[in-house]
Amino acid sequence: MLFRSLGLRRGLGRWSRLPQGALGAHAHDSTTGQGSKLWRDAGQRNESAHLSSVDLNDDGVPDVAFAYYASKYMVRTRHMLSTPADAGPGPGSLVQEGKDVRMASSRAYGDLDGDKKVDEVVGRVYGDAKGEPGDLTVHFANGKTVKVPSDRGIKAVWIGKAGADKRPALYFSDGWESNYGKKARAQLKRATFGKGATAPAKIGDSDKEFTFFDLSPADLDGDGKPELIARGNASLSAFTQAADGKTWTRRTLAGLQPVLNTAVGKTPAGWVAYIPTNPRAPSVPVRVVPLAAK
Repeated sequence: MLFRSLGLRRGLGRWSRLPQGALGAHAHDSTTGQGSKLWRDAGQRNESAHLSSVDLNDDGVPDVAFAYYASKYMVRTRHMLSTPADAGPGPGSLVQEGKDVRMASSRAYGDLDGDKKVDEVVGRVYGDAKGEPGDLTVHFANGKTVKVPSDRGIKAVWIGKAGADKRPALYFSDGWESNYGKKARAQLKRATFGKGATAPAKIGDSDKEFTFFDLSPADLDGDGKPELIARGNASLSAFTQAADGKTWTRRTLAGLQPVLNTAVGKTPAGWVAYIPTNPRAPSVPVRVVPLAAK
């Protein structure tokens, strides 16, 4: 049996007035209500960098792709592979731990070149030395590595179909600077690989925000062409592709307090945004904001 969902708890950052907690990964089976602890770490920086469910070893079974800060600056992958179907519920004991990569704060997995194998995208906010800008790299399943041109540091990456995409594309937010209050810019770009590859092109921005922290799809109007939802530092935005298939427009869905984790989901009543209302509280209440189609 596959695990239905996976939750992750991260320690509180150095800016919080509350005690710092350990980082933990947990599995929860929504059909039985049973949960299990997968892993726990109390290190120098208890913060996750990535969590998703993807078939990492091409066996047809979803695995857990996970990355965390092994130290203040170094990010390490710790993927957890699923057990065979006859081995019982929950994740297996097979763990793939990768090499440390400095400031690899964002990752995405998907088939970018059409070979039906999972590729990995790694975005870095900063480079190998102090003052160096971040970069964007694609590690293809066939062993090929490609550096993707980008403008300064990377804050968010996503592989998937948005707008009129016929196959998965790479969407990413770059423009990050250490002096983010004055120099960073929230920019959204798109690139494709394999047959019909396209160079990275800017499809939108938010001139009053310094970054997009997260990207995800949502077909808000039900036309079969998902909008791309971008969580910035001050608002939740939807990028919609125009009928010409080339231009994109941005509209604000909801205002946010600075630097808040936000989720978008579909309910029987339609699409909603789940927005924390007090980032400093140990138990954070959430407000639900309906998202209009237009």
